[in-house]
Amino acid sequence: MLDPEIAFGKPVLTDYGVRTEIVAEAFKAEKDKKMVASLFDIPVAAVEAAIRYERMAA
Repeated sequence: MLDPEIAFGKPVLTDYGVRTEIVAEAFKAEKDKKMVASLFDIPVAAVEAAIRYERMAA
């Protein structure tokens, strides 16, 4: 979701309010989707969605 009122218009995971860029960067560092999901208290599917979005946006 893009909303100028949330995260200054940066893309976020709608249900969780976490920026997709931050989640994708955490995955690059950790290389473990379950770990990243645990860090942000989000489901693995949300981590996968953030990674997909950031790959498409690049």
